[in-house]
Amino acid sequence: MKEYEIEIVEKKIVYVEAETRAEALELAKTEAIHEEPDTTSCRVLSCIDEDDMDLTICGQHGCDGCVFQHSHDLELCKNQRKE
Repeated sequence: MKEYEIEIVEKKIVYVEAETRAEALELAKTEAIHEEPDTTSCRVLSCIDEDDMDLTICGQHGCDGCVFQHSHDLELCKNQRKE
């Protein structure tokens, strides 16, 4: 399973009546809450493969970091895992 971080940008066009630009912006923010977006765009910011996060030298997930792993002896590490 992979975990994705995705940025979603919605574009909405609303029409408001106001006395000033600042008032128009505030009214538009409130009005936009109730409107469906005119367009939506998505962009993947990052992807993390959760299955590879804890993969160790012997290829075992969730390995507790045995002495063979720390000495980088792959064969001893694999044999230890089989026992």
